[in-house]
Amino acid sequence: MEIGEYRIYSEPNWEYELIESILEKDGKREEDTLKTRKFVMSEKEIEEFLFNIKEFKQKVLAQVLPLLDEYQDIKPYFSKSLAEEDNRARHILSSLASRKVLAIEHTTEEIDKIVLDVLENWAKSINESEQNDKHFEGLQDIISFLKNVEEEDSVKFRLIMFFTERYTIFPRLQEFVIKGIQILQEHFHIIQEDFEKAVITLQDKRNMEDYFDRLEVIKLGAVNGIAVQPCIIAYNQLSIDWVLEESRDIIADTGIYMLLPDALESDYFRNDAELTGALKALGDATRIKIVHMLSGKKMYIQEMAEILELTPATVSHHMNVLLQERLVSITVDSTNAKKVFYEINTSRTKALGDAVKLLGATDTLD
Repeated sequence: MEIGEYRIYSEPNWEYELIESILEKDGKREEDTLKTRKFVMSEKEIEEFLFNIKEFKQKVLAQVLPLLDEYQDIKPYFSKSLAEEDNRARHILSSLASRKVLAIEHTTEEIDKIVLDVLENWAKSINESEQNDKHFEGLQDIISFLKNVEEEDSVKFRLIMFFTERYTIFPRLQEFVIKGIQILQEHFHIIQEDFEKAVITLQDKRNMEDYFDRLEVIKLGAVNGIAVQPCIIAYNQLSIDWVLEESRDIIADTGIYMLLPDALESDYFRNDAELTGALKALGDATRIKIVHMLSGKKMYIQEMAEILELTPATVSHHMNVLLQERLVSITVDSTNAKKVFYEINTSRTKALGDAVKLLGATDTLD
């Protein structure tokens, strides 16, 4: 991957950290880390690895959650939809926080543009097809789109209310976010050293280019400009947002532990967790069909859904399972950054096949 203009933020995006701390209050990310690292690290090493993150998060949530209880009118907007739970779409508040628009005042015209844009991007995320051209101009467009979306009625109602009550919601969000940021800054010293180490590593553009190449699951092609924001709460996650689609400029919210030497290491031969996870991902008839369909070609979600006679949402769920194990890759369209298609990650599938063959061998690795 080639990156043109490169910029890194040396301070946390406090808005984003606040929103993510609430959205991830259940500790699932840390639990998943324990599961994936238990075969390569001792229990003590894992605890040491997560200690600063867990302490920072615990201290923050002890104050932030009671604060949120004082804002019952905006609290429902911190719930997750099905699309957000299975990572088909980024949470709306996360998207807004990534753009750093929650802690500042806006005119009504600015609020209109911000809300329509974030809802439009959310819609495009879950409408993965060749004709991904959703454009919202007002409430009727939003309602028309939601009619055909597989989501609970409560989620649809919440999204509609987010638009209709936007002039009330935004000032309340601003008030809450400003207070919440102060809490995060108060406890930043707990994780500050880890954050600053990540900034130093990310300052070298070559490290980021190498990371994308090794990641294998997302292929962006040439990127004109990238702004990298190191992230604390989402410490092992990469989120890409296109700022200017036409000029191929992106914001990359990058977890502070993403570029650690062992972050991308995976060895089916020596790591039973890696091997088991990959085999489980393939232990489903639909996912096996998808792998066969993608053999030797690239496809859009909508194409696969039509062939399999499933909804795009169901296919997206299966694709996310395969993506988690890096068995498939996402390729961003060279002319339209909002369009993505999928293909087999041949290096991973070959490595998996070799590991399975080895299971029946008489000579095994030490």
